[in-house]
This record gives sequence, C-alpha cells and structure tokens, in this order.
Amino acid sequence: MGTFFSNHWYNRNSWGESMKKRLILYAGKYKTTKECAQLLADKFYEHVKLCSIADVQSVSLQDYDQIIFGASIYESRISRKMSQWIKKHQNHLLHKEIGIFLCAYHDEKCGLYMKLNFPIEILEHAKVEMCFGAHLDYSTMSWLDRFLMKLIQFFDQEEIVTKVYKERIHYFAREMAKGEEIYE
Repeated sequence: MGTFFSNHWYNRNSWGESMKKRLILYAGKYKTTKECAQLLADKFYEHVKLCSIADVQSVSLQDYDQIIFGASIYESRISRKMSQWIKKHQNHLLHKEIGIFLCAYHDEKCGLYMKLNFPIEILEHAKVEMCFGAHLDYSTMSWLDRFLMKLIQFFDQEEIVTKVYKERIHYFAREMAKGEEIYE
C-alpha cells in the first residue's frame, strides 16, 4: 500500500521502509546497454523507469530519488547527448543518489572511461560505478564499425570482453538498493 508524502507516492517494503523511485537513463549505439538497463531494472521490485537518452525530455528529475546512468563506450566516449545532458543537470544530480554503469569491451579500461566521460563531481558523488561488459555481435554492426572492431582486435593485444557480467548487475542493484529487497 502506498503512502502519500511530499508530493510523491512511496511504497513500503516488507520491513516498512520506503522504497526509492529510480530512473535508469541509458544510451548505446547497439542493444547491449538497453539489455543491461532492463536486466538491472528487473532486479528492483517497483518504481523503476527505463528511459533512453533520446526520450529524456519527458522526464522530470524531481520525481526520482536515484538516477542510474548506463552508457556504451564507442571510441572511448559515451554518447554526446548523454554527456551534454549530465553537464546541463549536474547541480540537480548532485542532490540525488547516482549510479553509473558502462558497457565496454575493454574491462580494464573502465576506470579511465569513467574519468574521460563524467565530471569528477558526479564520479565522487556516485554510490556505485561498474562495467557490465559488452556483446560483440558483428551482424548488428555497420560495416564501418565491423571494420574498426577487426582492426582493434588485430592491433590491440588486450583482451576484448564479449559477454555481459550478470553477477555485476546483481551487485550493482544490491548497492543501489541498500535497505531494500531486490530480486535474486
């Protein structure tokens, strides 16, 4: 049963604690980031809104307690639209709980990607930051992206991650939901 408080509806979990309202805002060139955002949303019991950066105009930040950013890495960068949106709303975001996940092929570079793409104040304020991995599906890529990926694989001696780490998604959800139940 929901309780009305301060212009928001809050449901209570089995321990009587209020449940947070979450916005998962994602941006990705292909489908992995959206899939990871959906897997993450499925971990929470209620009050989760998934929103592509393309549809963000219809979202009001004041309606949410937590903002979770999900982004894919393309040429070491997240989507320009996501980056601009974060910078524009940075002051409001610093009054929310924040989580950040990236979908990237080079797992060991995730920390560098975070620093390159997010303002330091946002990173320091974030409750959790994590890389969920990525799918490598040539059939969904443009010919240019296929060519670039094959070049990277040929010249780069580092391992390219080609899987999504579901255990990391579960850990991320637990960290964001401290004090609340999540689906196992």
